[in-house]
Formats: sequence, structure tokens, C-alpha cells
Amino acid sequence: MSGSGIACPFAECAGGRTTRSQTHYRRSQQAAVKKILEQRQQETLRIRQDASISGGTRIERFRALQDQTVLRIRAVLNDEQKKKYDPLAVRRVTPPPDQKSVEDWLKVTNPQ
Repeated sequence: MSGSGIACPFAECAGGRTTRSQTHYRRSQQAAVKKILEQRQQETLRIRQDASISGGTRIERFRALQDQTVLRIRAVLNDEQKKKYDPLAVRRVTPPPDQKSVEDWLKVTNPQ
């Protein structure tokens, strides 16, 4: 699934021989993930265009949407694929102490 914004968890069988049922299963997974990502894109646009929410709330909603999307995709994957799919790992990395966050930027640009 190139261009989807996620590391494809289905690449593990790309070079090997697969049975008809394995191919069908991967295609059904791909279709399910594509639908999930399309729904995420629609919700992202809705959040972006909602002028009634503040920047901080917008970020919270984007993060919640990202978390929800990951959970929905993981529900489609098998155990082996789940081990390889962890797009939220970057959140567990501790940034350097002097690195500014998006929240810091929002406080400076939109004082309340």
C-alpha cells in the first residue's frame, strides 16, 4: 500500500510463494486498512476545517484520531504483523531537554 503513510505490514510475503487463501487474506486486510485510512483522512479534514476549536484542542483531536486509527489497523493485522506495526513508537522517544514542543509554540503564538 504505497502512499498510505504507514509501513506496509503485508510486505513479509512479497518475495515468497503464497497460497490462494493467504493472498485473499492479505487483499482483504489491505482493503480494510485502505478504508480506515480514507476515514482518517475525512476526519482530519473535518478537524482542520472546524474553526470553532482552539489550536490545543485541534492537536488533542488529531492525536486521538491517530491513536484510534492505529487501534483500528492493529485489529485487522495478525500477530506477526502487529509486531512490525508500531507507528506511535516516536511518542516514546524522550526529546532533548531544550527541544520545544508544539504546545510551547502554541503558547507563544496564541497567548490566552
